[in-house]
Amino acid sequence: LLHNEWLVQSCERRRLRRLRAEGRHSLGGAHLSVEAEQAAGEELLQMERRRICKAMVNFAKKTPLQRAVAYHLAAYLPVGRLRRAAESFKRVDSDFSGHISYDEIATALEEVLGVDAETAREVAVAMDVNKHGDVDFQEFSAAVTVLRGEREQRLLDQLFDKLHIPRDRDLTFDEVHAAVELAMR
Repeated sequence: LLHNEWLVQSCERRRLRRLRAEGRHSLGGAHLSVEAEQAAGEELLQMERRRICKAMVNFAKKTPLQRAVAYHLAAYLPVGRLRRAAESFKRVDSDFSGHISYDEIATALEEVLGVDAETAREVAVAMDVNKHGDVDFQEFSAAVTVLRGEREQRLLDQLFDKLHIPRDRDLTFDEVHAAVELAMR
């Protein structure tokens, strides 16, 4: 599911840069066997898959309000983060439709993290912030970048404080959008 030619090439480039930096590649030092280089590439590929899947699971644990705000903040991501999010999106969008189905997300989570099918499906549904039946790029970007760490969570808390939004209040999707637009002015 998460394996395609583009992904392999991307991981191969990263792996070679890492090996050169460590002086373990023929262009940067001692030559590794083909098997050792392939194993290192597979390890990087698996690490990236786990990172993406863990971010999706963590996003699903956020409140609906936090997910909605993250969705709208994703429109303001810097280009570097968007590029990384696009690379990750391609890894999960196995049919290259431009949208990720619940099944694609669930399958990825089951294969990579070993979560059960029911939990994987719940994560997929939680990622669908606008409730259109699949996950688009903005929703995916919100899941894998906007709320990924402590710093981002602090920024989200500051946004809630600035807008005087109580965390326990249920806002509509449109209200969240209007609040984020106001905050970003």
